[in-house]
Amino acid sequence: GGQGASATQISPVVSIYGGHNSSSPYFDGSAFANPPNGVLGTTGHYLGGVFGPGLFQMNATVSRVFPIKERFSFQLQGEAYNLTNTPVFANPGGSCCWSTTPSGTINYNGFGIISSTNSIPRYLVVAGYLRF
Repeated sequence: GGQGASATQISPVVSIYGGHNSSSPYFDGSAFANPPNGVLGTTGHYLGGVFGPGLFQMNATVSRVFPIKERFSFQLQGEAYNLTNTPVFANPGGSCCWSTTPSGTINYNGFGIISSTNSIPRYLVVAGYLRF
């Protein structure tokens, strides 16, 4: 009870294509098939070698302290979040499976397709602190 349908893996090797839109999938969906109704598929929770596109994000901070007399100082600080402004793509859709239309084109039905991003845009922060 409560178990969702999972795909049946029909090919031992799943190619990673790296596509990021609805016309090119992230992985080879033809390596999977829909199991019969009422039957769980053969794929487990962790498929060997099939992972999402990963994460790369760089944050940086630069600061400088300027002394003012004996007991005072001024600190100027700049921070950059997602400095390289690299998009972080979401995981591909896992609702199995693709189908072929009568005209012969493949309809992925969202399976293996990356349809959104999880990234934050680049933003910069400048701050000043008077310390005493």
